[in-house]
Amino acid sequence: MSTNKEKILSYLKEETLQSINHHNFTFEKCNALILSMELYIDRTNVSRILNDLHKEGKLIKKAGRPTTFISREIIRNSFPFVSIPDTLNKNETISDFIRYDVPAKEQIIVQSFSIIGSQQNGSLYEAVTRILPVFYLPKYFFKIFFYAGGSWDGEEVFS
Repeated sequence: MSTNKEKILSYLKEETLQSINHHNFTFEKCNALILSMELYIDRTNVSRILNDLHKEGKLIKKAGRPTTFISREIIRNSFPFVSIPDTLNKNETISDFIRYDVPAKEQIIVQSFSIIGSQQNGSLYEAVTRILPVFYLPKYFFKIFFYAGGSWDGEEVFS
């Protein structure tokens, strides 16, 4: 039997994924009141668990009334090259951090950026995750790349 914490995290993962699949970035079903009614858990306990999961880095918190919580794992898997803070202000949304209006030429660069080891569990995943958001910066934004490393670590790709 799963704990309340596991039930809440599982529910939030499912709701986050459904919201993303429907391009609905309000995540309206991801708050303490809805969770308490859906899972039959006291709202105070749900709030405490949600805040614990947020402190553990498993959830993104959106301030406001009601406060919503979003699964960081699902967001990371759905948008691997987007950096989203741990807490969003009430006037910010996830869609503020996801850019769909990238010009075609820049979009082709990012889509064709394929390096062996850059997949989720690859050896270059961390490096690629850090460098790819630079391609989403405005066109005339000054960009400088620094690279430090030895042979066989992707050096020829970033040169």
